[in-house]
Amino acid sequence: MKNPERALVSNAQREKLRRVAHYDNTARIWHNQVPLDRPEWAAQMLTVLFEAARAHGTTIQVHAQPASEGSPSGQATGTP
Repeated sequence: MKNPERALVSNAQREKLRRVAHYDNTARIWHNQVPLDRPEWAAQMLTVLFEAARAHGTTIQVHAQPASEGSPSGQATGTP
């Protein structure tokens, strides 16, 4: 039987992450790109990700991607 308390925590964390990230069912990870050209949104997004991780005992990984023709300069990808 599932632990109802754990399910509530999981649902709470999911609701926080849905505001700033997308879930990949195949890879089973959350992801999004941090818009470095919009610092206010980038700060809000990172704050939500790190607060959710701290509150629910998970980790965040952020990977910087070099600028290319297909992405804006200074784009970073985050994986909660």
